[in-house]
Amino acid sequence: MTKKRWTLNADVGEGCDDTLIMPFLDCANICCGMHAGSEAITQKTIALAESYNVTVGAHPGYADAEHFGRLSLDLTPAQLHETLHAQISLLDQLSKKLAYVKPHGALNHDMLKNDSIFAKICEVTASINPNLALMVPTNARQASQQAIADKYGLTIWWEVFADRAYQPDGLLRPRKYDDAVHRDSERIVEQIRRIRDRESIVAVDGTEIDISTARTICVHGDNSASVQAIRKLSVSEHQNQ
Repeated sequence: MTKKRWTLNADVGEGCDDTLIMPFLDCANICCGMHAGSEAITQKTIALAESYNVTVGAHPGYADAEHFGRLSLDLTPAQLHETLHAQISLLDQLSKKLAYVKPHGALNHDMLKNDSIFAKICEVTASINPNLALMVPTNARQASQQAIADKYGLTIWWEVFADRAYQPDGLLRPRKYDDAVHRDSERIVEQIRRIRDRESIVAVDGTEIDISTARTICVHGDNSASVQAIRKLSVSEHQNQ
């Protein structure tokens, strides 16, 4: 049996020092300048990613920099189409190597619960470039989402998070809880190893969640513990080669 090749992705281009994490990434989810950052930062981040041969992805979110795109906005379908098209098109124009789209923050959470939002993201993505993939967190409604993506001819890259806690229903623990984000590098290393070795996550109540459909692991570059964790893993794996 061939062992799965996992990729590592992170949200970047949001105003942090991405030079610390970029050398370890396979995929970079680059902010499109609406929920954070700016077009200049986006351009700089694309150049940094491409200098390390990191796959470039667009990371669109709700245009609400005050709340870092982490609050849901009640947009009409036309408004959602407009903001998505503007953000993904920007990345498509700035990078000739754009490979996928990963929605940010509240938009990401909303698409998992609302098929209309998920379909709109698929529609806009396919209209810009039907060869783009869509990065989506593993969740209980994957069959419905896969069917929608298939309608638009899009491939889904299922994702799991290394530095976030999970609810028993398989969704991320909301950030309003103190334990929603792992701040200890050893715990993040342990979660990554469990993902790779057992293809599962342990929820906050002890429930074991199957994430065997996932192919990519997300860490957050603005979490110093995450950066420390992937550095530790890189050194450990190099020594064991």
